[in-house]
Amino acid sequence: MIIFEFLLIDRQEEFHNEKHSYIYEYEGCLTILIDGKVFFKEQGIAVLEFLRDACKWINNKNKREDMLYNCIETEDNPLISFILKKDKWYIQSPWQKFKSDGVFAREELESAIFELKHSVSQYILYGKTVL
Repeated sequence: MIIFEFLLIDRQEEFHNEKHSYIYEYEGCLTILIDGKVFFKEQGIAVLEFLRDACKWINNKNKREDMLYNCIETEDNPLISFILKKDKWYIQSPWQKFKSDGVFAREELESAIFELKHSVSQYILYGKTVL
């Protein structure tokens, strides 16, 4: 089981009105849990930047293409990847806490992304302080 969690740390007001810069407006701690263990946890992630790349992957017509999240804040890219090997999906990151042998169905990854997107949209729409 994979879960994406996001805790808002800062809202960069200066980005609010700049064209296309809104994706850097919400920064916080992105945590990825695999079977209840912390696989990835990092402060200062622009969650909308991650969601942009993840949703682009979901909507891609080529359902076999890897998802590569390249973070503007680091040279260690791709920071988060979903890699297809022998019809199974694996998750990787140069900052991962452990090597995951877990394999995921594409639907499971998509569902986890949709849950994260829903949590983030609730904050943006209703001003919740914790996602």
